[in-house]
Amino acid sequence: MPLLSIVAIFGGLFFYTRYRVVALRYMANHKTAGGVGLISNASFPRIFWLNFAGYILTNLFTTLASLAVAGVASGVLILAFPGLRDFGLFATGAVSDGSGLGGDGMPSAEVGVFFAIFIYMSTLLFFSVFRQTFVLFPVWRHYAETLTLTGGEHLRKIAQRARDEAGEAEGMAEAFDLGAAI
Repeated sequence: MPLLSIVAIFGGLFFYTRYRVVALRYMANHKTAGGVGLISNASFPRIFWLNFAGYILTNLFTTLASLAVAGVASGVLILAFPGLRDFGLFATGAVSDGSGLGGDGMPSAEVGVFFAIFIYMSTLLFFSVFRQTFVLFPVWRHYAETLTLTGGEHLRKIAQRARDEAGEAEGMAEAFDLGAAI
């Protein structure tokens, strides 16, 4: 059963990525504005590889960065609470799971909750930063490198239309749905 689940997850990710690339190509190839069009030659194997390798690197670096932050936090906890010296590098874990709380020279439960939330939030931050670095930016670069503009001579004809005059901010109530709040 676990093997079937793993195959289903990877199959779903494979077909989802394929759908996204084909849908973006289709959208770009059918988009026109005043004689200007787009042609996308995005490569599915390249996008799939960027996602696969990027998420492996993202998870690896997130784990390493989170362990480094947890080690520094453990050092801070050991300096602040001498009773945690027996736990060593795992002082943050001992505080987070509650085994190092209370007693003489030990932190209170509030400190444990604070450090658990701090480690959790720093892990989310690291994941977000590394995901942008190793997944999103390379994928965007590939899309930008494989997108072609056609009909560039018609670009001068494309302009923003004139602004509509609004007497009393008409439409603001609909835009923010102010009636539903009352």
